Parts: sequence; structure tokens; C-alpha cells
Amino acid sequence: MRIRHLVAACAALFSIAAAPALAQDAVMGADVKLTRETTTVCQRCHSLKHNGRVLPLDIPPSTFRQQLQRLHARPALMVLVVDLFDLPGSILTQVGQFMAEGSDLVVVGHKVDLLPTDARRERVRQWLVRQVRARLPADRAAPVAVQLASGVTGEGVDDLLDVIARKRLGRDVHLIGCANVGKSRLINALLDRYCWAYHMTEAPPAFG
Repeated sequence: MRIRHLVAACAALFSIAAAPALAQDAVMGADVKLTRETTTVCQRCHSLKHNGRVLPLDIPPSTFRQQLQRLHARPALMVLVVDLFDLPGSILTQVGQFMAEGSDLVVVGHKVDLLPTDARRERVRQWLVRQVRARLPADRAAPVAVQLASGVTGEGVDDLLDVIARKRLGRDVHLIGCANVGKSRLINALLDRYCWAYHMTEAPPAFG
């Protein structure tokens, strides 16, 4: 897959290929070329934007479990996105079950742009660190970093990219999270900043 300059895409490009209701066949093709003018969205995002209706995502539980088992194949850097304004309902406390031996976890508190302008970001981050430690098993899912970010304003995205670059260590990167935490928007912001920062005309093969 080639990514040229600025990519505007929902999470369809990185979603479960076995879910036909999630993405169009053209999106999930083996050789998708994106240009600056290309805007790729899944059927669910298209329906939400143009019809104001969310299509049901019908994935059999067995298929979903099979897809999750792929995460056990080899060590990876797991990026868990949580909603700062719904932490109890958005944090995947079972994330350790999806992590292969040798994997690491980065937790991202998303939607930081909705905080009051005078809210001290470091105090919020420290609060999130305490909440994550209280909710995630220390033996399986102790995070190596906790970050704040906004896919809307771009706040914290550069710092998150730096953390991913330092913690990746050549491993795959999996961005996971519950519905409505803003994964698609954050992915777009990360891709935008990555392509801009390196002035790329084409992403290197290792990026994907």
C-alpha cells in the first residue's frame, strides 16, 4: 500500500478484512494507492456522514476472536486509545489477553481538546496514569507510556509519534480501543503528521 503526502482515511484501511459490512471491497484491495485528493471512508462512516445513520456491524463472535488471536502471533506495540471523558466505559481491561509475549502497551487519553483551556495537561496525564494502573493488570498490561492527544486539534500527536518511534523497536504497531473513542480521527492525525514531518512522497515499506 502506498501512502502519498496527506492521507484522509477512516479506519477502514486498517480494520478487520473479514467484516464485509465494515469496508468496501475497493478499500480492502491488496494494492490500494492513495493520493492527496483521495478520501477513503468505510460504508459505516459514509452512512453516518450522508444519512445520519450508523450501519450495524455484524461480526460473528467466533470471527472476532479469530482476528484477535492474530495479535498473539508475534510481539507488538499496542496503542490503547481511551476516552478521557468516559474512562470506565472505554478502557479495555482485558487488553493483556490480546498481547503476545514481549509486547508493550502505550495508553492514549484521547479528546484532550475538550478539556478546559486552563486545565493543566500534566496533572490530567498523571491522573490518567493512576487510573490506568488501578484498572489494568500490572503483570500483563503495565503501560510503558501514557500520553494525551487530540485527533481534532493535533495536540499531543507529535509527542505520541515520538513515543511510538522510540518504543516500537521494529515491531508491528496495533491501535486498539472501544467504539467511539476516536480511533479513526487519531489515525488520520498520526498519518497526517507522519507524512508532513518526513516530507514524504511515498511511505517507506516498514510503515503500515
